[in-house]
Amino acid sequence: MSDTLDSLFEGISVERQIAIRQFFEAMPVATPTPAPASAPVEPTERELEADRRDLARTLAQVLKPQRPAPYSGAIDADACINFIDNQKEYYTVVKLGLAEWVQYTALNLIDDAKSWWRSSGLTIHTPWNDFETDFLTFHTPPNAVAAAREALESLQQGKRSVALYTHEFRRLLRRVPTLDKGTALHWYIKGLERDTSKEVKLRQ
Repeated sequence: MSDTLDSLFEGISVERQIAIRQFFEAMPVATPTPAPASAPVEPTERELEADRRDLARTLAQVLKPQRPAPYSGAIDADACINFIDNQKEYYTVVKLGLAEWVQYTALNLIDDAKSWWRSSGLTIHTPWNDFETDFLTFHTPPNAVAAAREALESLQQGKRSVALYTHEFRRLLRRVPTLDKGTALHWYIKGLERDTSKEVKLRQ
């Protein structure tokens, strides 16, 4: 701008040069108009699907169920029952097929429990119910079995609800894994209150 003005000022008086300079300096400077903001781009279906997969993987890691602790072979009724129950709950959550339960449970046995497994004659193809019965039979102390059997035979509903009576009966039954179903059913019905017992017998 200064060079352009100097070329225009040739032959013009100083007073007029000053006036012209003041005129140009007073002119507002034009500022460029900003381009309108572009509209947000909608994500494609492929991008949305990728986001969903990422979210699913993240949730799977955060909510991943903890694998049950291994069993070392303690001869303890509560310990071995809790181990079996924890395994079953874990397999249910991760949706593991029943046919694979024995195989994965065997991998979670250590020390004396692993020795029992190797000498038990069971295989990964053994039905789960058979494995559970053999496992609990071996790892439940004989005195605990005898006490539970005696308690089962004499258990009475009394003033308890049927639900509470059934819960207690099942708890004790887990400690006598070799008890046949016929005997268990007979004791269960015998312990019910008379009216309920009659109703159960009629339904058989």
